[in-house]
Amino acid sequence: MEPKANVLVRYIDLAVTQQEFFDAFNAIGPVHSCKLELYPDGKARGFGYIQFESEESAIAAIEQSGVLDFNGKKVEVLTH
Repeated sequence: MEPKANVLVRYIDLAVTQQEFFDAFNAIGPVHSCKLELYPDGKARGFGYIQFESEESAIAAIEQSGVLDFNGKKVEVLTH
């Protein structure tokens, strides 16, 4: 996998599920893997990681920073 295909997503609404997280970014480009970070009690920590199959998809996701939102809360998408 390409190292530049990885992104960090911050400020995710805490009610978002792993599946919603995956689906939102898979709509931008093919996702190799994704991980929504959780506390030991299973509650969301508000950030996660996406590994796209290509750098182009990662760039497209970064362009959605401040636009893409979950439950009305805009997320920040950065290179990882």
